[in-house]
Amino acid sequence: MIAIALMSQTLRAEDCAALLRSQAGRWIVVTGDEHAPDQADLPPGSSVLRLSSPLAGPAERLGSRIRRASIRWMRGGSRAGRAIERGLQKVRRLLSPAGGSSRPRGPGDPPTSRLLDTHTEMVLSILEEQQEGEGVSEILVFDLFDLPAAVAFGDQHGVPIRVR
Repeated sequence: MIAIALMSQTLRAEDCAALLRSQAGRWIVVTGDEHAPDQADLPPGSSVLRLSSPLAGPAERLGSRIRRASIRWMRGGSRAGRAIERGLQKVRRLLSPAGGSSRPRGPGDPPTSRLLDTHTEMVLSILEEQQEGEGVSEILVFDLFDLPAAVAFGDQHGVPIRVR
């Protein structure tokens, strides 16, 4: 049997790789992001399976690169970066809708339910394929976008789920 790690957004890729190296067994890391841990970062016999999720399309990947670089710069220890991050947080709070009014979807907004449903179906099909092949011993969820698929699969097959 093999364990599965689900990570759609890889802001915590280093944490994932470190945790998996400390765990026994073989892992398959299912991700839609190119910033996932490399095969060399994982325990022996483990692999990375990249899916083409609607949550990780070309626009989302470009936005992810820009966001990662910006966060890395702002949190890099400079006073200017810290001041800019605080300023952006204040602006975001001021501009956020108070009563949940509808507005057009922006690049930083959560995905629509249609995209999330499509992503959940894709992850479920991968989990089912693995169950039919070797069998799934456990699911480790690093991103809450993957939780609906993990819970649905875990309930159906009695597979334990951990959220990190």
